[in-house]
Amino acid sequence: MGRTSDARERLLHAALDLIWTRTYDAVGVEAICQAAEVKKGSFYHFFASKEDLAAQALEGHWEHSLSAMRRIFAAEKDPLERLFDYFDQVRRFNVERRAGGGCICGCPYLHVGAEMVQGSERITRTVHRILAGHFAFFRQAISDARDAGRIDSGADVELLARAVFALFEGTLVLARVHNDLAYLDDLISGTKRILGVTAEGMGLPGRR
Repeated sequence: MGRTSDARERLLHAALDLIWTRTYDAVGVEAICQAAEVKKGSFYHFFASKEDLAAQALEGHWEHSLSAMRRIFAAEKDPLERLFDYFDQVRRFNVERRAGGGCICGCPYLHVGAEMVQGSERITRTVHRILAGHFAFFRQAISDARDAGRIDSGADVELLARAVFALFEGTLVLARVHNDLAYLDDLISGTKRILGVTAEGMGLPGRR
């Protein structure tokens, strides 16, 4: 097997990277094993199938991301700055990804979920669960912004959170399709428009 102690982790990492940058159907077990430097015969020691590996890779990526999400969306921070700091981090990540691999990858959960919605019930359930957890950070930040008087006190938090989350995910899709970071530059200003926020009116730092 070679480097047995971390073979499973390397398979998870390779699977996510290949499926994220390509597509689920375009990536086979052999390609994943080659990228992970694990013999194909050893693959099934860890995973029942490529579907099993993909679902676990997505789950693992989300679990790994949670510590950063909790830090960025910490309750003691200004609620709107939580969102804006997150958008900044996502942009920096995609700058680094394009510099290293030549393309913008966008959101792995939406990318794989959109492809597999008719192909794998397990992967679809996994993506739904992750996206719900992802969305919860947005909803909490916007709810806290309303409670703190940062946005209209009569605002419909659920509706606004869905609109901001749709803007976020849709922007990542467009950035990936066009391989253009410029799409990410409008996330903060677009979110302010959705929430009815202005830097002058709400005492926010002068961010686009």
